[in-house]
Amino acid sequence: MGHETATRDDYLPEADALEQSTDFRFLYDYLVDQVTPGCLPGRQHIEPADLTKVLTAINLVDYSPEEDGFRLRYRLVGSLQTHFFSNDKNVTGQYLDEFWELNPHLKPMILDDYLRAIRRRGPSIGIYERPNEDFPFLGYARMVFPLAGDGREIDMFIVLHAYRDPRTNEFSSRISA
Repeated sequence: MGHETATRDDYLPEADALEQSTDFRFLYDYLVDQVTPGCLPGRQHIEPADLTKVLTAINLVDYSPEEDGFRLRYRLVGSLQTHFFSNDKNVTGQYLDEFWELNPHLKPMILDDYLRAIRRRGPSIGIYERPNEDFPFLGYARMVFPLAGDGREIDMFIVLHAYRDPRTNEFSSRISA
């Protein structure tokens, strides 16, 4: 998608994935409403107070292009994510490849979500059924939305996580750890 001609609809994720969670729709609408069409939102467009209902399930991840690919570093990790994915260990400041050493089975899923968001220059949503035996939920979903401080060059991602509620079968970011 060329950023000069992009519209709000160009940011729509894969077929119906956005509708899997009202929390995904909430964050998506919030982010695209912050900027003019054709530009990506940047960290400066995000006011944490506006996101209180999903804040514990959000990560901010720095993106650093490198000669042979890229590196991702956790800038902020929501408390819900700290609890479920790193056994209450704060991984803020760690690179994702360091985290993968602790959870190698998650690497392909995580990497694919980021690669799709980079290629699309828009949100990518991954939906996973029971990613591993230790996972306490039936399903898990992640929306990776690229951010660009200048509106063009991706420099960060905001990532919202959601878990399938066994009572409603819907994905929600508002559960207690």
